[in-house]
Amino acid sequence: MASSLQLSYTGSCPECKKTLAFNTTSSLIECPNCSHRSLPSELINLNKLGGSFLSYYNLLKSQLTAQKTPEPTKIEGLSSYECKLLGPHLTTHGMDKAGNPQPLRVLASRAEFFDASALGDRSFTIDKQHLDKAGYGIDRYSFQYLSELLHLVDEANGKEKCLVPLHVDGDGHCLVHAISRCLVGRELFWHALRMNMYKHMQNNRDRYEAVYEGFVDSSGGEWDRIIDEAHPDYLPPLDSTDGHGLCVIHIFALANVLRRPIILLDRMDGLRSKCEYAGVYLPSLYPPEECCGKTKPGV
Repeated sequence: MASSLQLSYTGSCPECKKTLAFNTTSSLIECPNCSHRSLPSELINLNKLGGSFLSYYNLLKSQLTAQKTPEPTKIEGLSSYECKLLGPHLTTHGMDKAGNPQPLRVLASRAEFFDASALGDRSFTIDKQHLDKAGYGIDRYSFQYLSELLHLVDEANGKEKCLVPLHVDGDGHCLVHAISRCLVGRELFWHALRMNMYKHMQNNRDRYEAVYEGFVDSSGGEWDRIIDEAHPDYLPPLDSTDGHGLCVIHIFALANVLRRPIILLDRMDGLRSKCEYAGVYLPSLYPPEECCGKTKPGV
């Protein structure tokens, strides 16, 4: 992975022994427990974070700075926060025949991680009683922003409300949270979607470069950055002004991971203008017969 993926570490404060987490850009670490300041080299029991542990750390860090509802909303016993914490585990684990959790690599599939294309023919319909649940149901800001478009969709479907914008947390993973919710109703597969997207772009880089030839500079390391950004553990450089989100190329990649179209909507004035914030992203890296749904041939 390129150097924009910062290495993260844990170490114990030399004064109070509290475990601290930091990355390679940290020049001075202040302990929140005793306020002692240390150089990274002065900490005790240094350990490099990686894999799922780093995913948990990055997710917790983003959650602490993200806007959240006052209390987690639980639907059928699970909150979105708990679903997101389960995400990295579901990427690398499944269940054996006895119903016990096991690493995928020891199960019959021998897979490195969960194949998200298995979710490609799924879709979620929210229970009407949950539409007004804060933090789970309709996102009020998006509903107002898309009001004209949603009205036209309702009119085209005999005034039946068949499309609503649902809430997801804006924590840097909102695209894959939204895709996971569209597929299964929960954010459970956000991590698997990003891992699949990252590996797909790595393994098919030449094909992505061909699709976006003339739009992305292939000589200046821009593709390295775009592919690195797909990884669930990606952290932008501290001096970056681009934020922590994904771009339209990643939507195209997810369409190919899932082997199904993804439609990105905008408000009506946005749809009428020439912008990149709306479009239909087709899985064009695969032939049509490989993108047919399991339940309805040709869909």
